[in-house]
Amino acid sequence: MKKYLFTSTIVALLFLFFSTVQSQNKFYDSLKNNWIQKKILEKEKFRKERGTKTENLPKDTSRAFVGREIPTPTVPDLDSFPSFIPYDIGPKIIKRIEPVYPDTALKNKLEGVVYVKAWLDTLGKVKKVRLTKSDDVIFIRPALEAAKQFIFSPAIMKGHPVEVSVDIPFKFKLK
Repeated sequence: MKKYLFTSTIVALLFLFFSTVQSQNKFYDSLKNNWIQKKILEKEKFRKERGTKTENLPKDTSRAFVGREIPTPTVPDLDSFPSFIPYDIGPKIIKRIEPVYPDTALKNKLEGVVYVKAWLDTLGKVKKVRLTKSDDVIFIRPALEAAKQFIFSPAIMKGHPVEVSVDIPFKFKLK
């Protein structure tokens, strides 16, 4: 193998020294094509060893998924949340609970904002909460715990209370 590499290196150097630019480009293209073919054969061998079928794959797999939807896994817990329901009168906060400022955040002088989505039942009580966005991981648990304790007036649609979701921002700011 070393002898082959040494010989091919010498031949390539001599070729570069005594040839024109066009012939050099052809030479580089042939080397590149040989290298690509070798890599394809190695991948095919690897797939055959692992039992992966390749006959159904298009030659250019990068184009295979253009314009197609790629399926994504669903999260059962999120599917069980109620969907958006329009309302005439929106929910209003009756009881707001401030989150506990984490000791570690106080010691390290950390500040941040956490956004929580809360799903309310027809009585205005929080049924479920979910983190939407957070500046720092340390603030997530206190924000979720506080959001679970909120009480709202129910949202009203055509004179009847309805389930809705609300977004609650929690600002953790040092005083």
